[in-house]
Amino acid sequence: MKIFIILFLVLVFGCSELPKEEGKKPLLTNKAYLLVIDEANEVLKSYDIESGEIGELGSLGSAANDIEVDGNYAYVVISVDNKLLRINLTKPSERSFISFEAGANPYNLHIEGDKIYVTLFVLNELSIISKSSFSIITNIKLSSPGYPQGVRVDQNNIYIATSDGYQNYQNSRVEVYSKVNYSKVTNILTDRLNPQSLWVKDNYLYVACTGDYSGNGGVEKINLNNFSKETFNFPAKAPYYLAIFNNDLCVLDSMWGG
Repeated sequence: MKIFIILFLVLVFGCSELPKEEGKKPLLTNKAYLLVIDEANEVLKSYDIESGEIGELGSLGSAANDIEVDGNYAYVVISVDNKLLRINLTKPSERSFISFEAGANPYNLHIEGDKIYVTLFVLNELSIISKSSFSIITNIKLSSPGYPQGVRVDQNNIYIATSDGYQNYQNSRVEVYSKVNYSKVTNILTDRLNPQSLWVKDNYLYVACTGDYSGNGGVEKINLNNFSKETFNFPAKAPYYLAIFNNDLCVLDSMWGG
């Protein structure tokens, strides 16, 4: 597996034959684009890989924290506004929201099939949403106190990165729940503090742990056959996001790292 450390997160996206918004140049064409959350300005931007041209797809709201593209739609969690935003990329002005309870702080999301999984950081819950009806199926209260962040699934289980919170990151772990009935399966304690981002590949779970931002973080590798941890040497000191494309592991290393 090739390993890369990347400086900022964008989401690769290709789209074709997108119509113009009235009076505006088309935001996306049949080229490859990057979609970028500009959190400071609260907007979603597109970046043409070939020309370098930057476009805007409209406002997002306060503290857009995560994005995933599925088909012609982009889904964005808006943490402070407590919303999941769905944007039709063929017509970016066409938008819809799911609102969560005040103070829920939706944090990360993952889409598989017809389900969207959203972690609710402050409520210590996982919200499971129907993509087709764009409505909440159920919310699961996690079994132990914590602040859930990253979420991924495989054919059997849901994996949620969590800890006791930012003050000490104690009991850093991945909580595992059944996809069938949402019952608790097990906890996997991480060797490093503050697990944030997860990725499943070839029956392994990769976990990005920032540590306490003093350079003691790293990426951990868990065998999903028996939930055992395997030795995995990686140069990042405070990784907070990872993804695997083809056979390449890409990691964002926090600027706060040692």
